[in-house]
Amino acid sequence: MRKKAVLTLDSRYTTQIENAYYYCNPPEAREIEKKIRSPIQEYLRRLLFKDLNKITIEK
Repeated sequence: MRKKAVLTLDSRYTTQIENAYYYCNPPEAREIEKKIRSPIQEYLRRLLFKDLNKITIEK
């Protein structure tokens, strides 16, 4: 990252350097906490987002 700070580069080269850096040194990932939902909430989410989406409903 020092190289990026010293040189004035085109934006695409800067992006390539950043992508290479983060590919080799990924940031620490935090564990995502899963929400605990009641069975009725799980049913409603499945109904709204899976069973009644645009693909499954006739126009």
